[in-house]
Amino acid sequence: MLLVPKRLNGFNGVGWGSKASMSLPTGPTYNEIQLVTSLRPEQIRQVNVVLNGDNIVQVSGEQLVMMEQYKGHYVQEASFDGSGNLTKSGIFVIPFTNPTAKNQTGAYFGGLVTLQGENITLEVEIENGSGALSLEAISYQAPAQEKRIFVPRIKTHIFQANATGWNDFTTFPASADVSIRRAYFKGSVNRLIVERDSVVLFDVTKVAQEFQQSRVDRVPQSGYFVLDPTMYGFEQADVLNTGYRSEFVFRAELENAASVPILVESVKQVEPFGKG
Repeated sequence: MLLVPKRLNGFNGVGWGSKASMSLPTGPTYNEIQLVTSLRPEQIRQVNVVLNGDNIVQVSGEQLVMMEQYKGHYVQEASFDGSGNLTKSGIFVIPFTNPTAKNQTGAYFGGLVTLQGENITLEVEIENGSGALSLEAISYQAPAQEKRIFVPRIKTHIFQANATGWNDFTTFPASADVSIRRAYFKGSVNRLIVERDSVVLFDVTKVAQEFQQSRVDRVPQSGYFVLDPTMYGFEQADVLNTGYRSEFVFRAELENAASVPILVESVKQVEPFGKG
C-alpha cells in the first residue's frame, strides 16, 4: 500500500479568533492533509503551510471547499443537532495531489516531499465565534524520497482590472520553473486568453469552458472562471508551463471593472530530474 493515512499530532492554540498551529513530521511525502473539525467553511479565515519560512499554501476554508467541488470530489461539512451538538465533523482537504488523476504518476504528482531537518508548519487561522470547537488533522502519506524536485503551491494573486472589457494581467510570477495546474478567476470573466511571447495558448469563453469541463466530470463553480489545463485527467503531462522570453499574459474580458482574485494551484521545479 503506497498511500498511508496517518493521524497527525494535535494543534497548539486552538480557539476562537486564534491561529492554531502544528509542526509537521519530516520524512514522508504528503499527498494531502485533511482538517477534521467542527468549523464551517466561513469560520476558517486562512490555512497556511509554511516550508522553511516559505508560505507555499495560503487558502481559506471556502476556497478549499470550492476546489474540491470543482474537481467533483465529495465534500463533507460539519452538521449539528437541534441543540447545537456536533453530529458529524467537517473535513477540509489541503490537496497537494489529485487522487482522481488518470494514472498513478499523475495522482502522486505534486506531493509535498519533506526532508530531514526541515521546518514545516501547518497553521489554521480561525474566525471569532463561540461554543465548542474541535480541530485535528489526518495526513495521507506516500513513501519518503531522497530529493524534492517539485514544490506544490496554492496561493492567490490579484488581477487589477481597471476597465470593463479587455484587461491584461502581466505580473503573474511566471518562469520556466513554474507550471499551472488550475487557476480559479473569481469575478465576471466572460472570456480568457493566455498568451506567451505573442503566441495564443488558450482562448475560450466561459460558456464554452464550462460545457467542456462538465463533459469531463468537472463541476463549474458559480462566480468563477476556471482555467484547467489538466481537466482531462493528465495531472502531470498537461500542466501549463509559464516560461517565456518576452511576456506571459492573462487577457480577460470582464463585465465589470473590479479586482479579480486568482487562486492558483501550481508546482515549482526546484531541482532538475536526474540530479543526484
